[in-house]
Amino acid sequence: MMNGSILIVDDEKGQRDILTVILSKEGYDVVDVPGVREALQKVGRREFDLILTDLKMQGESGLDLLEKVLEDDPQQCVILMTAHGSVDSAVEAMKKGAFDYLEKPLERDNLILTLRRAFERIGLMRENRVLQKRVEAIQTIPSMLGEHPKMREVFRVVAKIAATSSTVLIVGESGTGKELVARAIHDGSQRREKPFMAINCAAIPDTLIESELFGHEKGSFTGANAREIGIFEAANGGTVFLDEIGEMNVAMQAKLLRAIQEKEVRRVGGKVNIPLDVRILSATNKELEQEIKHGNFREDLFYRLNVIRINLPPLRERGSDVKTLTEYFVKKYSKASGIAVDGISKSALKLLMNYTWPGNVRSWNRSSSVRC
Repeated sequence: MMNGSILIVDDEKGQRDILTVILSKEGYDVVDVPGVREALQKVGRREFDLILTDLKMQGESGLDLLEKVLEDDPQQCVILMTAHGSVDSAVEAMKKGAFDYLEKPLERDNLILTLRRAFERIGLMRENRVLQKRVEAIQTIPSMLGEHPKMREVFRVVAKIAATSSTVLIVGESGTGKELVARAIHDGSQRREKPFMAINCAAIPDTLIESELFGHEKGSFTGANAREIGIFEAANGGTVFLDEIGEMNVAMQAKLLRAIQEKEVRRVGGKVNIPLDVRILSATNKELEQEIKHGNFREDLFYRLNVIRINLPPLRERGSDVKTLTEYFVKKYSKASGIAVDGISKSALKLLMNYTWPGNVRSWNRSSSVRC
């Protein structure tokens, strides 16, 4: 297994050969070239995690190479090798963006240690870039609008936990956008290419919920004329979103808990356990802690679902977003109707901002796909 890719740049063939042998034995993917021109050609054709270059070479120097590669990629990791008399130049190179320098003759242990530190930094930078991309992607989802600090915190949490495999409980009033948050988590995860299956537990009769979730075999009950797979099987490798989980009856909660714990399901009327790999996201507008006290929700299932909790604020608690939403809807329907609308009056905006919005954005515009 390769630890990473390294481009060695040195006009001394013997030095390149020694480094190639040492670093290849350490598990690195090593390519070596004799000068800056060849190095730039290699970098133009493929990416290298790290460039290890001599400072003083015939023709262009390692400093020249540093400046050129950092101009194209400011995050490229470069380590310079230098003779004792050129240390001042190496220090100057670090001020210009080099990761570190090594004095010749190189000591093997120091070389390996420096490379390990460099690759630790490279790994952190990659994680940061991935996280930033997720933040940017989530914050630009057209159906999620909000600049209020509470919503920015929701976006931050979603971006942070999307890549994990943890179960997530999304709590919020009706119309606050719980399913949109669930989809954003799925879209930001490594399961994004796999199915996202959603089910509203409140909309399925108690007699059918098990079949909907786990599927059924032919003849398992009246009307079961063929085998049907449930959403857990259909979402294998992906994500299952259980909306209104607080409406699920206690008997079904026990079966769901077993499926989560054992990572397998059995179709209604079936005899075979089917292994599954799904991430479970759930949502509710109820206070599940209170439902537990009243005996309506299993405490053990609650702790399984509530590994990470996201609380979506109602619109009345983020009145500053009303302006953002107003601008969005005015622009949208102005374009749709072909009527030019410059904006909204201050008095009208004040009325909107003072309204309590009991149904959140859904009560504002039922025809819109936007939920905030």
